[in-house]
Order: sequence, then structure tokens, then C-alpha cells
Amino acid sequence: AMPALSFLKKPVSAVMMPQGADSPITGLIGNSFPFSIIDPRKGMEGVVEMMQALGRGELLTIMGDRAFGGGQSTVKTTFLGEEISLPASPYRIAAAAGAPVLILQAARRGHDSYEVELARIIRVKGKNPQEGSGPEVFARRFAETMEKFVARHPWQFFNFFDMWEKSSRLG
Repeated sequence: AMPALSFLKKPVSAVMMPQGADSPITGLIGNSFPFSIIDPRKGMEGVVEMMQALGRGELLTIMGDRAFGGGQSTVKTTFLGEEISLPASPYRIAAAAGAPVLILQAARRGHDSYEVELARIIRVKGKNPQEGSGPEVFARRFAETMEKFVARHPWQFFNFFDMWEKSSRLG
């Protein structure tokens, strides 16, 4: 579904662990739209790259259900009635850059077609006294948005990361 972002006419940086040269994601790099990968294992160097991309007005994609770097980078919330750990870094990075968090969800519609929906915008700057703010609140909003997706597309919720993992070793 990544090529669907090309209509925005902005370079895209994806925070993900690089895969081999034969990866479908690798095939997007230098293709029809500017696309690069930021390796989350780089630590602060990766954070600087993320901030630079946002500072240039580029799009930064981060999987909202994946934490890199251990339990200290996660917050607890509920999803489908169970406690899960979600990353706090997307909200912290967005707040530092003054950028909103856009939740995009992709549903497969055919053999090679996807419907990409802007499901929610989370504004991390400012404070709404009725709802509060902070990574825990924003992670809860993300989980609520995922629950709505699962209700609409129960056979298309593929989660390859164990959000329910109870140990402190995440990512």
C-alpha cells in the first residue's frame, strides 16, 4: 500500500528494519516516488534522521503497533479487551516536530489493489482538558482506531508483532 502515498507528492521515509535487496519495500526506493528507510536500530542517529525528514516537510511513516528499543519506549493501553504495549515514540517525535499523527489504514480490495483510508488525525500539540494529552492518551486513540478497522475488516487485520507480549523485551 506504500505506493498509494505517492499522490501526496512528498518524499516518504519509513521507520523500519531494512530487509534484503529482494524485499518488495526495497523495490520502492528510487521508484515512482522518493522513498527511504530509517533504521530504528540506529538509536539517536535514527531519531535525528526522523526529525530532519519532518523538518523538511516530508512524510514519516512509523508502524503504530511496533516498539523498537525495549519496554521504556512503550505505553500500556487496551485493545480488544486486553492490555497491550504500544510505542510512545511516534507521539513524542510528532510533538517535538510540531507535526500531527495521521493514522492510515489499508484494506486489500483486489489481487493488487488497496484502499488506503485516513482513519484519524491525532494532534499532539496543545491540550484538550477533557481528554488530556501524552503518549498514553494518544496510544489509546490509536488502539480505538485499530478496533474500528478490525470491526470493518476482521479478515484483514494482520499483526506480525506481539503487542500482547508481557516481557520488557519488545521490538
